[in-house]
Amino acid sequence: MKFLAFGLIYFHFCILNRCEYITSSTIQKCYNSSNEPNNCSQKAVIVLSLENGQIANTEQVVATLNQLSDSGVNKQLQNSFIFEVTKSPVTALFPLIYLQDFNSQPLEQVIATTLFSCKDGFYDSSPTCKFQYDSKGQKILDSQGYCCYCSLSDILGMGNDLSRGKVCYALNLGAGSATAHCLKFSPLWYSAFKIQQYQLYFEVNINIYTVDSQNQKNLKQTLKLSTSNPTMKSSDNSTISKIIGTFTPTQPPADLSSYYLVKPSFPATDPRVLQGISSWMFVDKTMFTLDGTQCNKIGVSYSGFRQQSSSCSQPVGSCLQNQLENLYQSDLILLSQNKQPKYLLESQGNFNQVQFQGQTILQQGLSGSASTLITIEIDAAQIKFVTNLGIGCISQCSINNFESHSGNGKLVALVQNQGNYSAEFVLGFNCSSNVQPIQGQKLFLTANQLYNFNCSVSVNSDISAINNNCTINLYDAIGNQLDSKNILFNTTSTNHTSNQGNNTGQQQSSQEYKSSQSCSDKCSSFWSFWCYFSAGCIKEAFKSIASIAGVASALALVIFLAKNGYLVPIIRFLCCCCCKSKKKENEKNKDKTDKKSIQESCSYDRSCCSHSISQSYQVENKNKYKRSKIQRSFSSESCQDKSKKIINELSNLEETFEANKLYANIDKNSSIFEYFGFKKSFTFILYERNDILFLPQNSTILDMIGALQPQKGSYLAQKFLEIVNKNALKVVSTSPLYLLIE
Repeated sequence: MKFLAFGLIYFHFCILNRCEYITSSTIQKCYNSSNEPNNCSQKAVIVLSLENGQIANTEQVVATLNQLSDSGVNKQLQNSFIFEVTKSPVTALFPLIYLQDFNSQPLEQVIATTLFSCKDGFYDSSPTCKFQYDSKGQKILDSQGYCCYCSLSDILGMGNDLSRGKVCYALNLGAGSATAHCLKFSPLWYSAFKIQQYQLYFEVNINIYTVDSQNQKNLKQTLKLSTSNPTMKSSDNSTISKIIGTFTPTQPPADLSSYYLVKPSFPATDPRVLQGISSWMFVDKTMFTLDGTQCNKIGVSYSGFRQQSSSCSQPVGSCLQNQLENLYQSDLILLSQNKQPKYLLESQGNFNQVQFQGQTILQQGLSGSASTLITIEIDAAQIKFVTNLGIGCISQCSINNFESHSGNGKLVALVQNQGNYSAEFVLGFNCSSNVQPIQGQKLFLTANQLYNFNCSVSVNSDISAINNNCTINLYDAIGNQLDSKNILFNTTSTNHTSNQGNNTGQQQSSQEYKSSQSCSDKCSSFWSFWCYFSAGCIKEAFKSIASIAGVASALALVIFLAKNGYLVPIIRFLCCCCCKSKKKENEKNKDKTDKKSIQESCSYDRSCCSHSISQSYQVENKNKYKRSKIQRSFSSESCQDKSKKIINELSNLEETFEANKLYANIDKNSSIFEYFGFKKSFTFILYERNDILFLPQNSTILDMIGALQPQKGSYLAQKFLEIVNKNALKVVSTSPLYLLIE
């Protein structure tokens, strides 16, 4: 077995004309196969770490074999080998599986009609909305829409509920008393795709050159590695190249497992279809209804529209919210405000559509580090590793002012390679403590290339801050700082909002959703007995008919009573009974209060009545009804006669004192004489304590008080005034009215 002796292996790091050499070692490798047992040869193994996005000549491996040792004799080789290795950008490939098509914007058409002409039955020959037919010419179930009718209360002018798409007028049975509601679809349709698990993909190209004695470089062959073909061998078996593995990207691909990809598909001439990938969207799976039975979801069908709960008491379009057109337009508004969209592809990263192995693939370009290890096994003696160190600068950089936690902060920087070679650069970031760390980025720029770098910026605090700062540093491939810029920016405090009330923390009442439709859900009005019949709700239909018959009978009875003159007397009788009952109760309560007030407030010492003699007598109601016992105690006949006289005179006011009941009694503990009169026009109460008569204040008594002044008061008041003057009663107080017996 022969062993080949190697010289030193050199790695060259070249910046223009300046080079730096680092020594390396070699290894021995033996291959044992059944064809050539114990066939060992000396191999030089080069292990390279290739970064994401490297371009031609950014990283170059030059291997030169210049001498061998054979039986202790060193021999110089005339030809050498050169290997150039490049790596394509790392991308994530998302296979797509077609799901189904969805309309961009379903619309509701409202047709005004009458109670008797609106038709929505499946077996109607010509329903108001017309039938839609499938590709086989069969009627599509529920494509005939549905009808909404003005209820009986609306026709009678008593309805106040929301009516879908119609304005109901009293006594209107013609046009406008019913409406037909039809589901129509807009011309634009989207195709939806399931998104499969991503796979990382990149390619590594290895160019093998031979260099002759005239130092001419000739391409010998090219090896092309990829994630699909990780191992390749040269045609002369002198070189073997392998992909060992790829490190997990520092910025991994987006997680799209909970989304569908939707893209405008037809008509092909639609402007949005022609826009291409810029109008594609990622939409959460929960926003779709695949069977079309759910309202306010993408994919709502004729059945979902027609069978919606309480349809005729909902606003027009209530079942057709949150459609693809709504999502697209909302993102356009966000973009116009320089905000991040929610559904367009750029909300998740940088995406493109590619055809890969005959399959439609969604491709996402990855930024950040994604190193790949490869090995190249060669029969070489000396290896040079060349890395171009670029000269660059940061020409512009800025961070916009933004709201904390809004996700709208953005850093923009222009980086230029000022050298004559393609080179690797590194951007590093050092920001103030309240700014979330920004991940460093590796850039691979061609000669004199100007690159626009941007990334998101966020802060950790909810409160506003002035003069936040970030420093951007530009380094070359081995960490030499080439340029540095400092950026100042401001943030405003987080604007807290809530959809559950006017302010954060407010709560609205919870809503309960039914999983199945009841009869009341199917028919919007209790009076729509024809709706109950059509829905199979027989019991509710008969209840509705009985209620309508009851209301009609009551109306007929009222009309009959009014026509024959019975209605007004009945109403007066009922009102009179009600008012009397309430009036008696109020007077009883008021009497007790007035009586107590007199007992507490009256302080007169004069007395024409004492408690030494007790006598009983009766006063007969002049209007023929009842007798009541009056128990009085008097010390003199004149006091008794005078009080009795006053009572009789008050009772003789026949014009107004048409009492149904008169009674009087004496409270033995307080010596209060009470005179009650229950009249049609007012309640009259007269108290006597010692020598004071009291009349509770009301409208009639006020009228009497007014009669104490000349030329004022009603007829009743004038009569009352005559009694006051005739019996020489002295007015002590007018509010309430106190009369003193002289």
